[in-house]
Amino acid sequence: MVMLMNEFWLNDLRESFLDFFKSKGHLRLKSFSLIPENDKSLLLVNSGMAPMKVFFAGTQKPPRKRIVTCQKCVRTPDIEQVGVTSRHGTFFEMLGNFSFGDYFKEEAISFAFEFCTKVVGLPSEKLVVSVFEKDKEAYELWRKITEIPTQRIVRFGKENNFWEHGPGPCGPCSEIYFDRGEKYGCKKSNCALGCDCDRYVEIWNLVFTQFSSDGDGNYEKLRSFNIDTGMGLERLAMIVQGAKNFFLVDTIKNVLSVVCEEAGIVYGKDEKRDTYARIVTDHIRSAVFMASDGIIPSGDGRGYVMRKLIRRAIRCGRILGLKGSFLSKICEAVTRENKKAYEELGENLEFTKKVLSSEEESFSRTVDQGLLILNRITSKPNFRVLSGEDAFLLHDTYGFPIELTKEILKENGFEIDADGFEKLILKQRERSNAKASSSGAWGKDFGDFDGNFSSKFVGYDTVFARSKILGIFKDEKNIDFISFDKEDVDCFVVLDKTPFYPEGGGQVSDTGTMKSDTTLLTVLSSKKVQNFYIHRCVLKKGSIKIGDFLDMSVDLRTRKNTSKNHTAAHLLHSALRIVLGEHVRQAGQLVDSRRLRFDFSHFSKLTKEEVDKIEDEVNKKILDSIKIDSLLMSFDEAKRSGATALFTEKYGDVVRVVKIGNFSSELCAGTHVSNTSEICFFKIASESSVGAGVRRLEAFTGVRAMEFAKKYQDIVFDACRILKQNNVIKGINNLLAVNQKNIDLIRKFEDKFSSQQAQKLLEHARDPRDFPPELGSSIKIVTQSLIDLQVPALRIICDKIVSKAPEVVGVISSSVGEDGVFLVVCVGPRVQELGIGADSIIKGLSKLAGGGGGGNSKIATARISSKDKIPLVFDSVDSVILGLL
Repeated sequence: MVMLMNEFWLNDLRESFLDFFKSKGHLRLKSFSLIPENDKSLLLVNSGMAPMKVFFAGTQKPPRKRIVTCQKCVRTPDIEQVGVTSRHGTFFEMLGNFSFGDYFKEEAISFAFEFCTKVVGLPSEKLVVSVFEKDKEAYELWRKITEIPTQRIVRFGKENNFWEHGPGPCGPCSEIYFDRGEKYGCKKSNCALGCDCDRYVEIWNLVFTQFSSDGDGNYEKLRSFNIDTGMGLERLAMIVQGAKNFFLVDTIKNVLSVVCEEAGIVYGKDEKRDTYARIVTDHIRSAVFMASDGIIPSGDGRGYVMRKLIRRAIRCGRILGLKGSFLSKICEAVTRENKKAYEELGENLEFTKKVLSSEEESFSRTVDQGLLILNRITSKPNFRVLSGEDAFLLHDTYGFPIELTKEILKENGFEIDADGFEKLILKQRERSNAKASSSGAWGKDFGDFDGNFSSKFVGYDTVFARSKILGIFKDEKNIDFISFDKEDVDCFVVLDKTPFYPEGGGQVSDTGTMKSDTTLLTVLSSKKVQNFYIHRCVLKKGSIKIGDFLDMSVDLRTRKNTSKNHTAAHLLHSALRIVLGEHVRQAGQLVDSRRLRFDFSHFSKLTKEEVDKIEDEVNKKILDSIKIDSLLMSFDEAKRSGATALFTEKYGDVVRVVKIGNFSSELCAGTHVSNTSEICFFKIASESSVGAGVRRLEAFTGVRAMEFAKKYQDIVFDACRILKQNNVIKGINNLLAVNQKNIDLIRKFEDKFSSQQAQKLLEHARDPRDFPPELGSSIKIVTQSLIDLQVPALRIICDKIVSKAPEVVGVISSSVGEDGVFLVVCVGPRVQELGIGADSIIKGLSKLAGGGGGGNSKIATARISSKDKIPLVFDSVDSVILGLL
């Protein structure tokens, strides 16, 4: 049945596309997460093809040769154009049909034309097609299969119609455009396909992957040809609905309407306000989808992309007049419009709202101050360029993403020292601890291993196995034989089956031994790579070769303790959701034989009462002696049963569900105890923050939990003994009260001493030397060396000086034993009005004295290399001040 244009809502279009290709034998897959899996080249999935790269590259076998998806995508390279034009957006959905060695050009073109004309109802006379100029086959197929006239099939060169990204699979492509008519055109006589105006809109790109490139312009034909197509859903809906731009497509327009309603504006009346409304609409769409996939705003990686989007939206919302916490209502609108296709949006709505509101509160605390500082800097006479240092200050201290600073400057006709900013960012990164490499102690990930075999994990049922050696690695080489020769030999061994749990899901791998009558290997760790399990070993005795049999034995005590901690982590996860709320999601974990570390989404520090409640919940379930069941079922069945799945994990068709009565049910491949009573006891050791919106708990179980509790019990007993009090709290409070009285006495003495000292110093105030007459009388200078006074005491004295004499510049030094020589500069308010600050003076003086320091316009401090430099410093005060004037 032919549908008429304008009868399709966006959600209908999506379903029509997926159903159409399902009827053509394609496997319909759900959208992959926005977090790329095993792809370090991307921060976020930015195309329908991105999750398919492993299939095109041949590193994984696709579940079927024909696949269709609607993939959620985020792209931010053109973020500064979003809203400014109505064509740019950061979030979009990509429709795509894929063939892996099955059909090729003829079917791809036929399917595309049928869907466009027969399903959607686009008039064939409005379609224009481009092909690669050397692709005669595609040109003839378009002529033969479709009703598109020859004059509307346009040949373009390699830069437009050949898909290639470096070495690897590539090929010509054919693009389908929709001609929107002359009213959308530029009115130029030569307006045609390829023009920059809005008349011809590309809706679908068909890539015919038939070559492999070496990156140097040489191409070989692939053994099997593939099809990769991509069509923007929003763009198609714009055409079908006759919308002027994609912000006026039904689902997006409904979100835009909420933004305008909250701001009290009418869309279309003021282009500048429309721009800000579009920015808020687009950026919060992206942020909502990112949060629903478990991404949290942070200072780097994809978290920084999310922070950048949210903070730009907040600023634009403020300009529109949106007050208070306005993101929550927009989040609800985005969810309402899209949850039918993306059920995770509805499931994670409360979590998403928490993420957005937390970031909104965090940025609101600093944005006004940051804008004030930026305004103060840009208001200076003859200001043109913001320094790298000031841009870094706004970024690091006030949370202004550099893109936001650039945008504000551009709006006001200013520039930025981007290179200076990047150098400071680089230094900051270098100071940060480098993250451990993904391969860690392994040194190799074995992803390129070409062994044609697979092995089996049997460790759920046993900790022993007799297994056959299938592969041996030494020094990154695949070898057949290895022997012990006076020293231990490091190697990697693959066997046909293993009881050793491989590192994964936050659980460390098992350790143990592999041996025969003449051979002994210590197993340090194991991993699953592709379809086999590989063990990092040390050969302690004898030799091994391909085909040998070894008796494998897991360290049982270590396995049991690790299993206790893993089951406790599941109990903890459920307890957190009960005590803190349903917004809690696991954000990472580390489970080994000594402890468990659990990261989770939450937006404030846990109180003592909350920690106690969480502990109590877990220990109650341990005492209840609940049987633990491990069940295999389909992923959909597991979701329907209420089992918790993690954002960042990828699951197969069949999953393992670990169920602890009615208290906890999670998808998990780890090892667990058979009954909660085996855990014995659970104790939280620490609670901390690991980033914005993510908290961390570390805990112990069993004997280690009891040892931890006893350690603190001993500390309390010792404190009671020292305080000579059975009630340790009462004893500490008494001690604090006595201490406070002493502090008050010391402060009175300090205040009296500093006032006397300041008065003495002011008696020696002098006029500046070599100053112009009109300035000389407005400034007084005090220079003095003191002994054995630390910087805090010097600062108090300086504070007294400037409060007593607002026209004074004070430069005071103090030598403090082995601690060195300190310098403090203070500047009274009248001198500051002349544009002279203590921070500027200290910078000039410390440079002369071989030191360094900083501060503010009132008081600044520095440490200098030697007291021998003090005379030079004092002699230079006048010239440094005059230089600043």
